[in-house]
Amino acid sequence: MNKIALAVISLFGGLLFAKEGSAGEVLEDVVERRFPLDPSGTFSLRAIDGTVEIFGTDSQEVKIVAVKKAFSP
Repeated sequence: MNKIALAVISLFGGLLFAKEGSAGEVLEDVVERRFPLDPSGTFSLRAIDGTVEIFGTDSQEVKIVAVKKAFSP
C-alpha cells in the first residue's frame, strides 16, 4: 500500500473516531432568579419534569436555580 492511500485511510479513521467521541455531548443552560420572601411567607413551585431540591436558610429571599440539560445524539 502506498503512502498516500495509507494517509487517506488514517485520516478517515481518525475522523470516524473523532465523531464517535463527540457523540452524547451534554448541552446545559443555567437560569438563576431571586425573590424577596418574608420569614412567615410561603411560596409554591410547579415542576413539570426533573428533580427538585429545597434547602432551608435564614435569608429573607428565595433563590431558584434551574438547570436545563439536553443530550445530543
